[in-house]
Amino acid sequence: MSTFQNLSQVEQVKLKKIWDTDYQTIVRGKDDGVPFLKYVFELHYKLFGETCSNCPNKISGYIQKLKKLNTETIVETKKKNTFVLQTGTIIPVPGTSESYSNANITDEKAIQLLSENQNRKSLFASLPKDWEEQVKAFIANKPNADAPSLKVVGVKIGENVLTVEEALSLLEKLNVSTKATTISGVDGVIKKLAEEVANELVMLADALSASKTPVVDAVTETGSKERTKEDVEFELASAEQELDDLIAIAPQDAEAIKVAEEKAKALKEELEKL
Repeated sequence: MSTFQNLSQVEQVKLKKIWDTDYQTIVRGKDDGVPFLKYVFELHYKLFGETCSNCPNKISGYIQKLKKLNTETIVETKKKNTFVLQTGTIIPVPGTSESYSNANITDEKAIQLLSENQNRKSLFASLPKDWEEQVKAFIANKPNADAPSLKVVGVKIGENVLTVEEALSLLEKLNVSTKATTISGVDGVIKKLAEEVANELVMLADALSASKTPVVDAVTETGSKERTKEDVEFELASAEQELDDLIAIAPQDAEAIKVAEEKAKALKEELEKL
């Protein structure tokens, strides 16, 4: 029996959320009020028999190990899914570097894709007999289906919205030249990037956004500021991961690396004082 199958249904849901969530959100964010890191600690202990919630340097490794389970376990459990893509089929997500294949698509996501364009049925090797009814139900129950979407002002790279100048600067670091000077023009350039280059661009954008985001103290109901040791540990783990990513992807960007190093150093000093 696989490791994934050894998990309870609730634990499987938590693990899938870790797979579908980016590193920064896992470190700093919550899922319905529950820190994603709580899932990381629980799942790592259940799957690997060891977890240290007071070891910030290990958090990155825990997350990576859980995410590496994605490909092998999703493929294994795909046999239970009723929507199966044609062998080798990859469906890109417009405007992002993400894509869906049999390695990561779920029945729910397949229904969503078909609700957007039913001609996509030709991409599937296997569909349930009632797939059209499932699509109709999805469309009928979709919240705010008629509500206008919020307009993103800027160039969207991954989860980040950057100025045209910032986006062009990152493209230049990846040796991608363009004469585009507008948001739509730069968006068009990004959509045509090879998957590997697009992934590197997203990581650079994540690092840039993180370097611009000030550390915000937690605020109590009385209005006083309170930072716990756990808060700083989580932020330190994130900062160290950002630094590692920068060194691996853009070793020539000395300025960005210096900023990341100073951020990590400041958090280490703060942690020592707590």
